[in-house]
Amino acid sequence: MPSDICCKKSLIDGTTYGEVVHRLRELESRGETLHFKEGQILFYKNHIPYGFFQLKKGKVTLSNSAPETLSVGTDPDQLLLIGLNHLLSTTPYCATCTAQTEVEVLFIPKSAIFHFFPSGVGTL
Repeated sequence: MPSDICCKKSLIDGTTYGEVVHRLRELESRGETLHFKEGQILFYKNHIPYGFFQLKKGKVTLSNSAPETLSVGTDPDQLLLIGLNHLLSTTPYCATCTAQTEVEVLFIPKSAIFHFFPSGVGTL
């Protein structure tokens, strides 16, 4: 199963996470392609997520205690998801995400995945 590159921790039930990842292709039609210029912020540490990102093109840096730069490789099946664990666990982002190059992401709003949330998870 692909991991969330934001925190690399499994914060939520793997079944829910796996279900969202498994249905990512059908969720793409409910998402929006966003473009960021070098230096623009995708999200800030400690902010509450309103969706999650799939990195499609470019390079981003996650700045927290151990800053990490991530980029899209040559594997077309590579899934670079950012913030899904935080969204599903209703926890704030653990890092600030900054575009290091021109970046393209697919943003999937939480409203597109309401039916994947188990009862009792956060207040949507």
